[in-house]
Amino acid sequence: RKEGDRLVHDRDVSLLKEGRKKATPGGLALSGDRTKLYVPLADARVVAELDAATLTELRAFPTLHLPCDVAVNGDLLAVADWGGREKEDDEATAKSGTHDLVVDRDGVMTTGAVTLVNLRDGSTRHVATGRHPAGLAFGGDRLY
Repeated sequence: RKEGDRLVHDRDVSLLKEGRKKATPGGLALSGDRTKLYVPLADARVVAELDAATLTELRAFPTLHLPCDVAVNGDLLAVADWGGREKEDDEATAKSGTHDLVVDRDGVMTTGAVTLVNLRDGSTRHVATGRHPAGLAFGGDRLY
């Protein structure tokens, strides 16, 4: 329901879909027209697009490891993938829940990425950032 300029919901929403054993939500972003809500699901490696009025899942976009934050600007959704990319041949990994994350010799994660989602067609691309990207925000057409 709408209370002034805010959308308020009084019920729980399950983000567990077929094939998802866990769906730990992260930061939230509301579309500019306030009709869609974007929720990164760290354990599921997706961002769910929900109808903001009904909280029904409309689409899910694949991400890399541990998506934790989102920002939206028009038809572009940016997702902070805190855990980064898949390991390459000889790289060391460590477990974080169900994820095998790339680490250095001290066990510290070494990769991070931002997934960019074209909301018109659902296509995605990944941009390497270095360790632990989080706290995304758009300033005009620029992502911070």
